[in-house]
Amino acid sequence: MSRLRLEILQWYALMAGPWAWATQHVLLFGVAYAHCSMPVAYWHVPVIWLNALITFACGLAVVAAEVAAVVVYRATEETGDYAPGPYGRMRFFAQAAILGNVLFLVIVALDATGAFYHGCNQA
Repeated sequence: MSRLRLEILQWYALMAGPWAWATQHVLLFGVAYAHCSMPVAYWHVPVIWLNALITFACGLAVVAAEVAAVVVYRATEETGDYAPGPYGRMRFFAQAAILGNVLFLVIVALDATGAFYHGCNQA
């Protein structure tokens, strides 16, 4: 695989997890807020299905980022752990993305759980 493709995959692997979670969090907040507001409550919007769809799409983006991180990590196997240059950086970022995307997948699942069990009660 070319170096440019590996670098694109490396940046996707590193940044897609946080962006997917942030997108999910904002969208789930918007759906929950709209569901609990009086004018929208009479529309009978399927909130559970919207939550499931948003969570599935964002979770899929995090899983794709994890796969991209593993691809970059496997492509830079011959590079040492402390190697200078672009391949050493790609390997380091791939290692960070492998760990980070697992954590962001758990955060996406926990955020979805909170959205599923959220009622329209005040705190």
